[in-house]
Amino acid sequence: MLTLREALKLPALAGARVVAGAAGLDGVVQRVHVVDIPDAKYAWGQGALLLTAGYGLKDSQQRQAELIPTLVKQGLVGMVFCIGLYFDAVPDVIRAQADAHDFPVIAVPPDVPFISITEQLYTHIVGEQSARKARGDFLTQLLQSNSVLDAAMRERARALGYRLEQSHQILFITRADIGDDGYAPVAARLEGLLRAASEWTLTVVREHGVVLLVESKSSEVGQKLAKRLARADDFIIGVSQIHEADKSLRRSYNEAMEAAEIGRRLGAGPNVVLFWELGLLDWLYRLPPEILARNAYLVKIEALVAHDRERQSELFPTLRAYLDSGGALAEAAAAINVHRNTLLYRLRRIEAMLNIDLKDTQQRLNLHVALLAHQLSK
Repeated sequence: MLTLREALKLPALAGARVVAGAAGLDGVVQRVHVVDIPDAKYAWGQGALLLTAGYGLKDSQQRQAELIPTLVKQGLVGMVFCIGLYFDAVPDVIRAQADAHDFPVIAVPPDVPFISITEQLYTHIVGEQSARKARGDFLTQLLQSNSVLDAAMRERARALGYRLEQSHQILFITRADIGDDGYAPVAARLEGLLRAASEWTLTVVREHGVVLLVESKSSEVGQKLAKRLARADDFIIGVSQIHEADKSLRRSYNEAMEAAEIGRRLGAGPNVVLFWELGLLDWLYRLPPEILARNAYLVKIEALVAHDRERQSELFPTLRAYLDSGGALAEAAAAINVHRNTLLYRLRRIEAMLNIDLKDTQQRLNLHVALLAHQLSK
């Protein structure tokens, strides 16, 4: 993984200056493209560093003003701008937009050949990609093993810079929506965030998320790291309990993945889900369908969902808001953005339809558990 900050240390960029967007220097460079034509679309841009002398911009202030927002939208991580050919300096409008978007713009003099920058960057990128693949393959092997970790695995881990003789936690990171590129760009971004914070983990991309293996002396280590990463994006992060050194990672992996999946299915709530705080949710998640099907309260919940689907009503989210708030009417009404009287009207309809009394604490408890079971069964 090569960040822009690290790329600036390469010999080819020895004379470079960051003229705007310095806050984004921890972006990860995955590819390099040279573009000097008008109306370029930059559709290849995810993770790319643009090299340009600005030829396609020299006759149009509008294209200059639109450049940085376009690059940001297409997922580029920065731009190297050669000055002294078509521009004596990076245009003010480009620098202003770059600062506004934390998009690094790096100025180089005209005697710096783009081919030298490209070759040095790709040499480093390919080496980093090979190292990342080695780490990912090793972590995949660890996650598939149910056995105690042997001396050979410990030695291989040390070669990759990780100490399996330490206790550990696993974080499973997913998102509600993910693009066609899958989780590889997410993993690259996470590695950039971790490196910027001087955190070192083993990382591997799975079909439904990204796995981080973290050295940990207490459960709070994984919890704090997860909260920090969750602030960076709309991630849902499951955190395993701390497990002893040299033990199989499979249990930790299953815990983290379950916590993340429960968070995804419930939808609302915290972005960081701690396995050791799941309690009842862990039991409900594991109940087989044939057991759930016999629960009379779950039948009531499913009838309510079917009614909403057929009548395009909002009774299920109303009941959920009411139960999640512990019966606090003002809080429930605010959660679904309705007037208190509207909430009361809907609750009376729910009571009549399901033949229940929401003032009865036992019925309320059973309904809430059944509602959670319904969401976890999706």
